[in-house]
Amino acid sequence: MSATLARLGIIVAVVAEGIYGVNQAVDGIAIKFVAQRWVSAPFTEKAEAFRVAEAVRHIEIGTSSLWTLSSSIVLLLFGLAIALSRAYPRPLGWAAIALGATEVGYSLDLARNGFAGSVLGMATLLLAPWTVVLAVNLWQKAGG
Repeated sequence: MSATLARLGIIVAVVAEGIYGVNQAVDGIAIKFVAQRWVSAPFTEKAEAFRVAEAVRHIEIGTSSLWTLSSSIVLLLFGLAIALSRAYPRPLGWAAIALGATEVGYSLDLARNGFAGSVLGMATLLLAPWTVVLAVNLWQKAGG
C-alpha cells in the first residue's frame, strides 16, 4: 500500500512541476510584458492596459494556487506512504500529512484572496526542516 502511495506521489509531483513551469512563464514573462505595456501606454489607454495586466495577474494567482494544491497532494501521498510503512520514522510521515493539509488550506486561501499574505503560507517554512530530516533518514538508510 505504501509503495503505491509513493508511486502516486511521484506522478502528482511530475504534474505539479509542470504546473510550476506554467506559473513561472506567467510570472516571469507575461506579467513583465503586460506591466511594460501598461507603463508605456498613452494616458487614454492606461485603464485598458491595467485591466489586461490585472487579468494576467489573476492567471498567475490561479496557477500558483493550483501548484500549491498539487504540491500539497504530493506531501499528503508521501506522508501517508511514510506513515504506513516501517522503513522510516512514522512521525516523519505524520508531519508531512500535517504540512500537506495546511498547504491545501493555503492553496484555497490563495485562490480566494490572492497574494494577500495568508498566515497559512507560513507552513511552507516548516517544509525545509522536514526535508532535511527526511534527507538525513534517506542518507542513513542508504548506509551513508
